[in-house]
Amino acid sequence: MATACEITNTSPTAPSAPSSPPRPLHLDDAPVRTDHSLNMKQDLYREWRVLPVSCLTSIATVIGSGILALPVTLYNTAIPVFLILFTVTLLAQIAVIYAVVELLQRARDHSHTVQNTTDFLEEPHSPTPSSESDTPSSPQYDSIPDTPKPADISLFTLAHLYLSSPFLRYLYYVTTILCFISMLVSYGLAGPQAVWQLLTAGPSQSHPPHALFAGYWAVGTGAVIFFVDYLLGVFGSFTVLKGVLFVGVVVIVAALPPSARVSQLSTLLSDFSGWGHAATPFLMSCVALGGLANTMPVTYRLLPQKPSARQVKRYRLSIVLAAVFCYLLNIGWVIAVLQVVRRKDLTGGPSLTNAYLKGQISTVPLIDALHFGHAVTGGVLRAIETIVELFILVSTGVSFFVMAAGMKSFVDGGLHVLQHGTGMDRGWKKLVPIVVAYTLTFGSVVTIILANPNGFIAVLTRFSSFALNLQGALLVFIMLLTARTMRKGLTTVEDGSASGHTSSGSSIPAEMSAGFSGSLIVFGILFFGTACLIAAVGPFLGINLSARE
Repeated sequence: MATACEITNTSPTAPSAPSSPPRPLHLDDAPVRTDHSLNMKQDLYREWRVLPVSCLTSIATVIGSGILALPVTLYNTAIPVFLILFTVTLLAQIAVIYAVVELLQRARDHSHTVQNTTDFLEEPHSPTPSSESDTPSSPQYDSIPDTPKPADISLFTLAHLYLSSPFLRYLYYVTTILCFISMLVSYGLAGPQAVWQLLTAGPSQSHPPHALFAGYWAVGTGAVIFFVDYLLGVFGSFTVLKGVLFVGVVVIVAALPPSARVSQLSTLLSDFSGWGHAATPFLMSCVALGGLANTMPVTYRLLPQKPSARQVKRYRLSIVLAAVFCYLLNIGWVIAVLQVVRRKDLTGGPSLTNAYLKGQISTVPLIDALHFGHAVTGGVLRAIETIVELFILVSTGVSFFVMAAGMKSFVDGGLHVLQHGTGMDRGWKKLVPIVVAYTLTFGSVVTIILANPNGFIAVLTRFSSFALNLQGALLVFIMLLTARTMRKGLTTVEDGSASGHTSSGSSIPAEMSAGFSGSLIVFGILFFGTACLIAAVGPFLGINLSARE
């Protein structure tokens, strides 16, 4: 009996079809290769390019004001008292970072939702709504805010979406502009002081001319208005230079001979006096670490339109690390200055009290003290002066540019929202409101600078502190509270018609838990509400905000 194999082998073979001649090979015949790995590499490259820029931009936003003014405000407050207040302020600013990141996520998600719904309704073959409640004229659609494109998310957009009260919304608009203007005024005052002190060797006996203030403002403003997209990465590199110079300054001041020091570190850290005069350094601490919310929309737009949870968390971490870095740098600078400069000097020599009354940046009494004590002379003293003034010049220049970029983003976002759908957002008609808005905002900066060239400390302590605490923090937590409690009217529309992308919490890649966000809201409102109260009505309540006793 034949085996199965033999039977198979002896079976007749079916006639085969005639083979066709081979055709030439084409590029289309190549195997299709998915670009998943390539896209992952591109996303990873973009992510690690965005994170350093975000971190450095955030450092450039806040590092200048604290280094320039914090030591001067400690004219009657001990360092341990300052450290306690400064640490609590750091925690509050980290809470602001978490709140703003979530708001930016929700605003961008909301913009995608509105855009997807609008695109669906504008499709020529879309089905006709079956009921009146599904038509674009229904209240459900009327409640959708007129949201700009996702790339246009700004501080103005956040207030437009999440401050339902017109009073709070316009209060946010006004305080944001005041915050930007006051910070730009402070940098516009400090920068020319650094230039003038660099050009004139020796102790400062005269103030910079008005032409220097105006020229400094003109160069910085022109760079922001016309070249902000090209210079943002460049100024990130300048931030690295600023950090290197600052570390060098701290090391040099710390390495000064004992004869140049008026206080020892152990003595400074063992003194816990000055709680009654802690209001001024507390308000300046809020300024020294504040303002991050003002430039975060500028750096957040560098992320993909639909970032992953990992990308958002790493972006948030980069901003937090920037705040911690500035916190440590400010502490090092304060200790270095207070070891060289006296708090008070009855003989008329350089002191923090005199610098506070004259509105001087902290490097002015530092250099004057080195000249006054004759502990460091000759080329060493000139080298210290040059490094310090170069650092202040780079610091104020970078901070001025970054803060001006934040104000430009806010103004552009406001114009986009107000002009959307009016016919004024295209062609030459778009230029008129832009010119008017830039003239009013940036023009106010140079006007205040020229009117009060000696008001550096007063501007920071009173106006910048109040505006930052109200706009950059207190109202941010109110917006977060609104964003987490408001009903998403678009969910029903999308589930039945559009792309299926809902406005629920699942669409937010790095959403905070309800308990954590609730704790942040309570802490932020209490902390920054207290700071606003001290800045606004402190003098009327007997809280000392002046160096005059």
